[in-house]
This record gives sequence, C-alpha cells and structure tokens, in this order.
Amino acid sequence: MNILVTGGTGLVGGHLLYNLTKSGEKVRAIRRDSSDLSAVRCLFESLGAPRSQWECIEWFEADILDLPILEDAMIGIDYVYHAAAMVSFLPKDKHVMYAINVQGTENLVNLCLSHKVKKLVHVSSIASLGRTDKEETISETNYWKDSKHNSNYAISKYNAELEVWRGIEEGLDAAIVNPGVILGPCFWEKGSSAIFDKAWDEFPFYTNGENAFVDVRDVATAMEMLMKSDITRERYILAADNYSFREVLWSMADKMGKKRAGYEAGPKLRQLAFYIDWLKAFLKLGAQTLTKETARSAGSKYHYSSEKAAKELGIVFKSLDEMLDYSVPKYIAFRNK
Repeated sequence: MNILVTGGTGLVGGHLLYNLTKSGEKVRAIRRDSSDLSAVRCLFESLGAPRSQWECIEWFEADILDLPILEDAMIGIDYVYHAAAMVSFLPKDKHVMYAINVQGTENLVNLCLSHKVKKLVHVSSIASLGRTDKEETISETNYWKDSKHNSNYAISKYNAELEVWRGIEEGLDAAIVNPGVILGPCFWEKGSSAIFDKAWDEFPFYTNGENAFVDVRDVATAMEMLMKSDITRERYILAADNYSFREVLWSMADKMGKKRAGYEAGPKLRQLAFYIDWLKAFLKLGAQTLTKETARSAGSKYHYSSEKAAKELGIVFKSLDEMLDYSVPKYIAFRNK
C-alpha cells in the first residue's frame, strides 16, 4: 500500500476512494475518531461497489493537526491526495478553519518532504484565486489580491496553497486543483449539497449571482490524472461552466418535479435575510446559516476559465444536466427513505 487520502469521508475524498479501489488498489484513508462513514458507504452502495472494493480501504484514525499520529499514517506512503479541509463562512469558525486548512496542510507538506513522498495532489478551491470588484474571467494566471470580497474560507485556502508552493520549492513534486462549486451525491449534510435542499423544499427565492460549477467525478478524475502524470508545479481550475444560481436551482427543481423558485432575492432582501438569521441565532432559536459574506456572494457574478485543464489534461467536463442526472435521483431516494 502506498497511497494516502486525507478527507476520505468527504464528497471529493469519497469519490476518489471509489475510483482508486475499483481495480482492487489498496488505499489508506485518514479519518478522525468522530467521523461518520455512512455517507461514503452510501456512495459505494449507490454505485454498486462490491464489499471487496470497500475492504480495499484501510481507515486510519488520525487528525491532520496531530503531528505524531499523522506521521504514523505516512509510513510506507509514496503518493498523497490531500482533500481534507473545513468549509465555513461563519465568523465563529474562522480560527479552527484556519488551523485545519493551513496548519493541517503545513503538517502534511512537511511530512511529505521528510518521508520523501513521490507526489502530492492538493485540493484547493477557486476561492483561493481571490476576487475583485471587476466582472473579469479568472484563470490560473490571476494573482491573489486582498479584497473585502475574499471570505475567511478563501483566505485560509490561499494560505494553504502557499504551504504547497513552499513544499514544491523545497523539492516536493506537487500539483493543485482549484474546483468550482462541486456537485455530487450522498454527502447531503455538507457544503454545496445544501442547494439540493432548497430545490426540494421549494424555497421561493433565487439569486442571479453566478459561479463556476463542476461535477465531483470530474474533480476525482483530474486528481488521478495529475497523480499519474509527470506534471508538477502546476494548478488547474476545474469547472464545467459558469452558471447562475437561478439556473442551477431551477434545473434541480425541474428534475425533482418541484416548483421553481419564483422571486428574485435582491440586495436588500438578502441583507434582511441575514439580519433575521443572525437574530434567530442570537435568540438561540436555531443555528446561524447566513453571513454577510454568503449574502453578498449570492448576488455576485464570478466567472472562471477551465481552458487550461481542458487543453492540457484533455478533460471534457460534464454539463449541468449530466451533473444533476447523476445526483438528483440519489437525492430523491435519500429524501424518500
């Protein structure tokens, strides 16, 4: 066994584990002692994986912030896929998110160097490329710029990337992928999967903000391609296209047989929603789900180019229809249980 996957209990990590074990490859995956494996099991079962495929995974209890235990997990490892990260836009999560995303990546890079790992593939985000006031198309040539539009999550992912670039300068072969908003099934309690809930529950409001979206299968495939290639010192934006949140929400609703959201949430309404959500949390009537950052970004238009990945890796990204045809039936089955 010589492959290690961090973040194996997440959307990207779970699909990567499925791909890697299809041929009987043995893989070690890090999990915290509190991690729930049910979503990964759901994924394997939904894709018809035999029990023998699941048994190809060695689940190793470790935390990327616990250096001694993480070092034990690295014994005998030649190739590392780093998909572990925390995604949050809540101010209260800032420090722990920074620790996981930045310090955790620093720990992993240092161990890759000391254990002479042959290659690291790091999952970053389009958020790490920074955002500006201009509606420009962002590519891999863009440089980070300090801006009020950069969330704490974006800052943490940018600084995590700096640790990878530092490792490269110290002799580590590594490549970085910068996915857009990732859509995929089974991990319904986390991250971008919340948009499926909005469509299912016939949430009445939509925004005309735009962002890049990508199928999780394309992300996992790109990571494998990079690991098997001689490519190093490179980063790749992974995005099928730039879609409006309205288009995504409406397409989901149509495929679920649900009513489309009928009212546009403009700036004033989004701001009001934030204050109501904050007050609800303040009065301990529920958890806070909106922030000023998410309210603002929901109406912003960010455009990204994945031309480099298409040209150099030969990836033909799945369309929005293909993404939803893969995920929506599994979501419907989940909600109808």
